Amino acid sequence: MDSAACRRAQEAIVWLHEFEGTVEGFAGHVFAVLGWLVEVTYIECGCLNRRTGACRSSTSIPLENGEERGEIYMRLKNCSPLFSLDPDVWGERVLGNRDFFTDREYRSLPLYREVLLPGGIQHELGMVIPDGEWLLVLGFFRTEARPYTERERQLLEVVRPHLGRVFRLAQLRAWESASPAEKIRLIHPQLTARQRQVLAGICEGMGNRELSDALGISLESVRTHRKAAFARLGVRTPVEAVMSVAGSGAAGLPLPMPDGNRGWSWSPGRRLRGAP
Repeated sequence: MDSAACRRAQEAIVWLHEFEGTVEGFAGHVFAVLGWLVEVTYIECGCLNRRTGACRSSTSIPLENGEERGEIYMRLKNCSPLFSLDPDVWGERVLGNRDFFTDREYRSLPLYREVLLPGGIQHELGMVIPDGEWLLVLGFFRTEARPYTERERQLLEVVRPHLGRVFRLAQLRAWESASPAEKIRLIHPQLTARQRQVLAGICEGMGNRELSDALGISLESVRTHRKAAFARLGVRTPVEAVMSVAGSGAAGLPLPMPDGNRGWSWSPGRRLRGAP
């Protein structure tokens, strides 16, 4: 890179590390910094769970039919390494459509026609950052016919490792400031609100009768929620349930998406729902 590009990358890195919030505000900060660094139409920031296939995503601008596009993407993403987001393929590189296809091939893909073409997308770049069992994924989409340059790719590759560090620090701050109930919500998003309340009580040493009194529900309801929570966690005893929380930390927690109008989330076997 030339000296001007190096200075611009350095400014972006400093700006990234000025972020002192938690994961709730991470996406918005990234949108501001990277939107300044590289000329884009919009940026998408999301997390994909490699084990379960669950995905959460947020975009820098509202997208029409965002939930529907997200569902189609998850259905068709394995058509190419560009979309499947395999970290072994991506490595530490920033890759785009021209690394995998000619322009004609790219525009003939069903995923392009159904997900990207409605938004007028012409070119894309992306990066994949492993974080525990989750992948932090950023996509940079451009509606202009002008393709991304090698200089723009290099700028993004320079800041890529810093994105991972800032994200992990944001996770740590969120973890340290979270209540026990909030930690359970972050670690085990598959649990219902009542199941999380029961698990939080178990972590505090409460028995079924105490949980019944504290939550204002019957003993039978406590047992039902406890059994369902244990089944979802894959544990059999209260000790194992407590360890599923106490033995966890901030690393690898999913990225909450701050704006339901901009985001979408996907859980295998369940209907698509707007991101919280």
